[in-house]
Amino acid sequence: MKWRSIVALTLILIVSILSMPTSSAYDAASTECDNVTVMTFAGNIEISVLDSTDFTLNIHNGNDVPVMVNISQVDDSPIKVNIEDDIIVDAGKTVNVNGVLAPKSFCRDDDYEIGLKISVIRGEMAPHESELRFTVTTVSSLSSNGYYMTVMGLFTPPEPFDTEMWCIVFTIIGWIGLAIIVSAIGSVVIRAIGRRFATEGSTVNGWLFTSGVFIMIIATGIINLARVMAVDYKLLATIEMVMSFVYIFTCAMVAWDVYKAFVSYLLKRAERFNTEINTSLLPLTHLLGKIIITLVVVTYILSKLGVNLAGMVAGAGVATLGVSLGAKPVINEFFSGLIVLMTRPFIKDDLIRVDGGDTLTVKSVGVMKTTFYTGYSNDIISLPNSMLTSKPITNISWVNRNYRSTLNVRVPITCDIELAKRLIIEAATENPNVLEAKEDMHGPVVVVSDTNDHGAMVLTLACYFKNYGDSFDDMGMIRETVLKKFYENDIRIPGHMTITNIMGVESHEE
Repeated sequence: MKWRSIVALTLILIVSILSMPTSSAYDAASTECDNVTVMTFAGNIEISVLDSTDFTLNIHNGNDVPVMVNISQVDDSPIKVNIEDDIIVDAGKTVNVNGVLAPKSFCRDDDYEIGLKISVIRGEMAPHESELRFTVTTVSSLSSNGYYMTVMGLFTPPEPFDTEMWCIVFTIIGWIGLAIIVSAIGSVVIRAIGRRFATEGSTVNGWLFTSGVFIMIIATGIINLARVMAVDYKLLATIEMVMSFVYIFTCAMVAWDVYKAFVSYLLKRAERFNTEINTSLLPLTHLLGKIIITLVVVTYILSKLGVNLAGMVAGAGVATLGVSLGAKPVINEFFSGLIVLMTRPFIKDDLIRVDGGDTLTVKSVGVMKTTFYTGYSNDIISLPNSMLTSKPITNISWVNRNYRSTLNVRVPITCDIELAKRLIIEAATENPNVLEAKEDMHGPVVVVSDTNDHGAMVLTLACYFKNYGDSFDDMGMIRETVLKKFYENDIRIPGHMTITNIMGVESHEE
């Protein structure tokens, strides 16, 4: 049993030693003022420049009456102390007050002494003052430790090149060489990928991508060179800020180019497999890409400038409400465009009629408007998307892109109907732009569509043409051919007949 007691006592001793605060982790600092003791264990703690750190002040009132304690920072330290004021401590009581240590952005790796002025007010007596000082260690990316007198922060060159000038020269040469090599490799890779997946409009701009990589490497090299030169930490903070803007703008340009190529490749690939997704969605995907990339860039820049994004978002909500009321027509067009792009009642080169009007050929579909070729004159008009979403649309080329047209021919009711129909079909089939029967469309057909009291009937030819733009000319040539064939086969096209009686004499005119 004796050895068990020894083991238990040893374990208790080890746990007690490990749980005791060490001076390196918890250095206490204290001061006394008018029988009021203020103590903190914030000394010798490490703070990242990018983060704020909480600390606690222990205040004990040894007086028999309540006191009010005011605490303020006494020096212009790079570390800002935020703590509450007018602290009331009852007689014989102890209170804990929480504060925040907030390093400024240009702090470097160093030890900073924090000075706090303690003012104790007891009753009507004059304030008693004292100072509490403790040291805080900051960890920052703005330090030149390990970079000065080295090449790119990696190694110290051998003699006689181990001087500051040679380190700077070698660092400049190293970063320029690295930028050239990486850019060249990136250019080769982009070209190889482009040859493998190239489709029209879906390749990455090799020059833009290579230039972007080169600029980002040089920007990194400039920051590294500033560390090697051991420039002032405030200047280093400014350089890093400027280079961060160069980073984000360059990345945005490269990301936009890659995004366009990638989306175009996916949509063209889907289009080849006859899926419902095709390149008509390109305007919508480009709009979404622009919005996302712009939001990322703006958010990054504002955060770097220290703007309160939460307050800005709240203010933007109120501003958006006001703008939406004033720009209602523009917003209406925008959402109408989204509806057209997502529902896709038509795509580029489709033949449509809006509200039963003239036949239009779709030229391009945008977010705010859609552009068309009009009729046979090939004029270009633009219609707001709100009109297209509020009126019925007839898509003539929904099944296929061929155009169906009709021709009415009047013949005597006494003529050989089968001969007349055959001659009209022959005139149509002789035209090279008239399509033959296929699975989803019929060939030239002729039917009796009307008769009248003047001894005539109407034969209607219906046929498909390859191109809507040429259908007017083609139908004119067919009409001319029909007239020739009717003349050769003694089929007379009847004119309008008028019958009159003048003073008992009958006359008539055809």
